[in-house]
Amino acid sequence: MYTETKVLLSIALQGGTLVRESKITKIEWALTLGDVKGGSKKKLPEEIAAKVVRRGRFRHHNLVAKPAIKSISLGREAYAWMTSADSFESWMFGLKLKKKDWKNLSAEQRLKIHLQRLCEHYGGKSFTYQIMGE
Repeated sequence: MYTETKVLLSIALQGGTLVRESKITKIEWALTLGDVKGGSKKKLPEEIAAKVVRRGRFRHHNLVAKPAIKSISLGREAYAWMTSADSFESWMFGLKLKKKDWKNLSAEQRLKIHLQRLCEHYGGKSFTYQIMGE
């Protein structure tokens, strides 16, 4: 069943994914005779050790962290319930709130408390929200 969206909630979760950066880094390399035969045991003369045996290059895509975000659309009924004075629940005693204090809060403060609870439920670090139609 489709309900009209009233609140768009975005929760920043812990972690994320790595994605390729659009800019490509070109890396050139060279292998010398000293790298191949020299090592630390044998001492080759400097001019022989510096002789380039092989050259090459490759393209490298740097990785960029993309944060994990959970987006939730809340309908008008959910918004109406979260902002009403009757939406006091027993878990709010842990926030040191009493029913009379809850009724004195503004609708936006009540909404923020409910959205903070949703953020904690999904294991989020922070949240942002947007109220549609205002």
